[in-house]
Amino acid sequence: LAEEIELVGGSLGAAAGWDAMTIGLSVLTKHLGVGLDILGDVLRNATFPDEELERAKLQRIASLTHAKADAGYLAELIFAKMLYPGHVYGGQASGTEASITRMTREDVLAFAAEHLRPQEAYVVVAGDVSPDAIASHHKWESLFESTLDGAWACSAHRTPFADAQFDRVFTFAAFHHFVIGDRGPAALAEALRLVCPGGRVVLLHE
Repeated sequence: LAEEIELVGGSLGAAAGWDAMTIGLSVLTKHLGVGLDILGDVLRNATFPDEELERAKLQRIASLTHAKADAGYLAELIFAKMLYPGHVYGGQASGTEASITRMTREDVLAFAAEHLRPQEAYVVVAGDVSPDAIASHHKWESLFESTLDGAWACSAHRTPFADAQFDRVFTFAAFHHFVIGDRGPAALAEALRLVCPGGRVVLLHE
């Protein structure tokens, strides 16, 4: 898959936190079909081979070991424990050496079967592409088990929602795509328009 996406000059990556997991795909519009095929394969047919899982575990443990030399990282851990005592948010979303070592392929497969289901996902598309182009892809419904009926096609600067409609407006690893050129203030103003009094706008980026 890595070679396939590189052949069309695209990129594919994933990130996870306590509340959500994101899988990001970036391709030129002319390679949209190839990109969706690869994305669908990742979503529906991941096998999590033992050797790949072991390699990922070793990389994660090495990363955690390195991070412990960073005062900022240690401060974040302590702050989370103080802010959320006794709550899962007070732990490490990236795991600990012990929890990572215990993880097995069976654990990962069970988690994926329970949580990584297309019908519970949000699909966000941005760029020089229309909803019709996405919906017309021949594998869309079989891969994602849904249609685009009722989907919102809009700009991040002009959404179809009423003022003060949400308690939270949240973006993860996406807001930088909305602020190309001089449109940053407009995108932020739109987010602030949507949030109700006392609500929050949360912009996260790795």
